[in-house]
Amino acid sequence: MSGLTLRSPFFNIASAGFLMLAMFCGPPRPTESPEPREAPIPSLEEVQRGLKSTEWSERSQAVLSAGHGKYKETIPSLLHLLRTDPNNAVRSTCALVLADLGEQQAVPIIAGMLATNPEGSDALIEALGRLKNPSGAYAVVPYLKSDSNQVRLGAVTALAEMKASVAGPQILAMARANSNRDMARTYAMAIGQIKVNGSDDYLLALARGGDDPTTAAAILALGHIKSVAAVPALIEMIGSKYAKGRENAIASLLEIKHPSAVGLAFPLLDHAEMEARLGAVEVIAAVPLPDSGPRALKILNEKKSRSTGPASLVLGKLKYTAGRESIETVLSDRGVSDRELIAKSLGWMGDAKSSPVLIRVLEESEGEGRYGAAWSLGVLRTPDGLKPLMKAANGGDRRLRQIAIEALGSYGSPDALPALAAMLEDSVLSIYAVDAIAAIPGAEAREILQKHIQKQEGGTRKAAIAALGRRKERESVRFLIGILDDERPEIRSSVMAALTEITGERYRSRSGWTDWYEKSSH
Repeated sequence: MSGLTLRSPFFNIASAGFLMLAMFCGPPRPTESPEPREAPIPSLEEVQRGLKSTEWSERSQAVLSAGHGKYKETIPSLLHLLRTDPNNAVRSTCALVLADLGEQQAVPIIAGMLATNPEGSDALIEALGRLKNPSGAYAVVPYLKSDSNQVRLGAVTALAEMKASVAGPQILAMARANSNRDMARTYAMAIGQIKVNGSDDYLLALARGGDDPTTAAAILALGHIKSVAAVPALIEMIGSKYAKGRENAIASLLEIKHPSAVGLAFPLLDHAEMEARLGAVEVIAAVPLPDSGPRALKILNEKKSRSTGPASLVLGKLKYTAGRESIETVLSDRGVSDRELIAKSLGWMGDAKSSPVLIRVLEESEGEGRYGAAWSLGVLRTPDGLKPLMKAANGGDRRLRQIAIEALGSYGSPDALPALAAMLEDSVLSIYAVDAIAAIPGAEAREILQKHIQKQEGGTRKAAIAALGRRKERESVRFLIGILDDERPEIRSSVMAALTEITGERYRSRSGWTDWYEKSSH
């Protein structure tokens, strides 16, 4: 059953009982566990018999099997158990399985259970969320003021999945009547998730209440409701010392994307805090306006130390090519601060004409400008940048080597493979080399990864296996099947995940995969 998660502890009671019985009454534990085989899904007839069992644990297991088998024929029986079963575990399991089967007849039953009996409310709320029917919102809304933070968060998630805007006025009224600041965070989250109209003033008041999670939630909710009225306050918050508030204010402004934010953000390019300056860059670049490029270029040419880098980044992200030569001139001055940002701005601009300047900066003996130059060359992927990047990847500066390796991967050129393969021997840089090699198409790159997996005992072995999965090449299947006998569970798990990514098949044991491979090979 895709997506089924049973969060409450009672779902494991039967398994625990069987385990205890085996511990006290069974034979001695073997020194080696036998290879587990795929547990077959019971037949429809077996499931239907299990649903009629007098044992609650057997009924609960049958309900789960109905979901795993996607047996829609069992829906009438599941609905009956949902209404009448005396065991809360069985009822909760039925609710979740019916939700995964998409049975809308379950909505009023589950809603009624929530309204009259809060036992097992977390599973019932989750089921209503999965059913995505806003008619169940009335039963979920009261749980926004639950004493349990977990239940409150579950209610927010369910209302968001339902797109329960119909409940907006009720939620806002409850929020205004609430005096508990911690609970106000839940209301802010709910208001933002379902986009309650007319909530701007409430959220703004919360956002100004202090440097705490409720403030952060209110700031984020202002973005979700796209509050234009909040733009000046959000700009002000970018310059605040509350890091999470600043982060959420930037996210909200990017969601609102109102032109009024751009002019207000420009003064922040000279803010004392780098995080605020970079936040202003994001806001300005998100809403391209005709005068933003010329305005940023003017700031760049003023050569104020704090604003030079951010102004360059604005020009790059706006792709204001009229500013390219000015950026290159500033970058060539080794005494300028924020040279990494300035070099990166040329990558953002995307003009291959900047390649010679970037190569010169990359080949400098020291300085942060080299990091931005390597990154930008990886973005531009100009032919003349390949050899300088390979040289940088073999240099002595660890961070520069890392960025150069990643840039080589972005080229996707087989010419870079010998240099990247050599990096696999470096215990620190090998993880970046694996990702870079994985980005290069062709049999040679695949074979390098496979040899690394065979040779490597730990470290990046899992990363290389995952890389084969991302490449989705059927040629890797035979190799992966061949290493499924690894004694380490984490390696076997990585191999199975890679096989699933390549083939779309899902097996949970070595025997399941080998049986499939033998059948599919004939």
